[in-house]
Amino acid sequence: MPDRKLNIGKVMRTDVLCVTPDTPTCDVLRLMVQRRVGAIVVADGDRPVGIFTERDLLRKVAVRKMDIDTTPVKQVMTPDLVTITPDRSVNAAYRKMTKGDFRHLLVVNGDNRIMGIISVKDLVQIREQILEIEVDKKTQEINEVKNQLSESLAFIEKEMVFAGNFQKQLIESKPPSFKNMRITHIYKQAASLGGDYFGVTRIDPDHAGILVVDVMGHGITSAMIAIEIKMYYDMLASRILFPGVLITEMNKIISNLMPPGFFVAGCYGVLNLKTLHLRYTHFGLPKPGVWRRSSRKYEALPPCQVPLGIKPGAVYPEKDTFLNPGDKLLLFTDGCVEQKNEKGKLLGDRRFLTQFKKLAASDDKRTVRALYNFVKEYSSADNLTDDLAILLVEINKNGLR
Repeated sequence: MPDRKLNIGKVMRTDVLCVTPDTPTCDVLRLMVQRRVGAIVVADGDRPVGIFTERDLLRKVAVRKMDIDTTPVKQVMTPDLVTITPDRSVNAAYRKMTKGDFRHLLVVNGDNRIMGIISVKDLVQIREQILEIEVDKKTQEINEVKNQLSESLAFIEKEMVFAGNFQKQLIESKPPSFKNMRITHIYKQAASLGGDYFGVTRIDPDHAGILVVDVMGHGITSAMIAIEIKMYYDMLASRILFPGVLITEMNKIISNLMPPGFFVAGCYGVLNLKTLHLRYTHFGLPKPGVWRRSSRKYEALPPCQVPLGIKPGAVYPEKDTFLNPGDKLLLFTDGCVEQKNEKGKLLGDRRFLTQFKKLAASDDKRTVRALYNFVKEYSSADNLTDDLAILLVEINKNGLR
């Protein structure tokens, strides 16, 4: 475990990947994928002249449609390097990276010769370990989860290069089957990449995790955040059965990585498959809820906290309810209710939920598809103006099993 006086020289990575300024960009990208890194230093000998990162790939190469086979990396790298010496503290490095809004910091000696490199992910892990010691001596189990999360971050960098293909796999994956309930869903993107994500997972034989999140906006940045959410969730869900604890932990990590102006709304619940006891925390989605077969009424799940990424220290409490045979749990993102008609009027929660209640009462097995068609027909635009996700969990009306 590190302490406050820990300096960069003790935690930096010394195996710095370097290329020359004239290296073709395609060769640089190939090397980054092979080594699973998100940045590579451009150097003249052992002196740095720039750095090439995934942001350079997205903002310069992809946007300008440059030929990566003929373009040398010096034309697309970031030349204005901010560096740090190995004797500086971890906190000093973190302040530099936060102020400059970048994720990699090159470590050099007094002669501006390359000594090592450190990433924001490295610093997040170290700072969290420091806080764990000072606040409440986190258990060994939590520390192991942190280590596994940091390992997954390196893998995320490779996946971000192939974001489009990876997200396609996300939205086309089928949920597990359950004896006592049926899962149906639909996902539509407003652009080639979207910021919504939903998933149903079998945590253990007795519990299912149900998650829907909506990253503010849509496009590349939102898609990247959605991928990070999925990876954190996959790592934490099998170890943490309490939704509030899981989402609180996720918010702590996401807040350190969230770009300015972005946040994540959502709802996460853990359903006991034997008792149908649902524990959940709801952080900003529009009125997810349960249609009760016994009363033919829709009960909205009240929100528990602000969206992720706004308050790093926010604690997400849990609420709970019981589902009964024939009940239907509906979770959806704001793209369902924020479509506008030809007069510029929003569809709104009331119209959307009224349509859902009609379909639920009639036991229409095509409820999700019918809801999507209702939204699409209401919209005056040729294409959706926001990403849209609908997830419906229907409890077997014949009983628990």
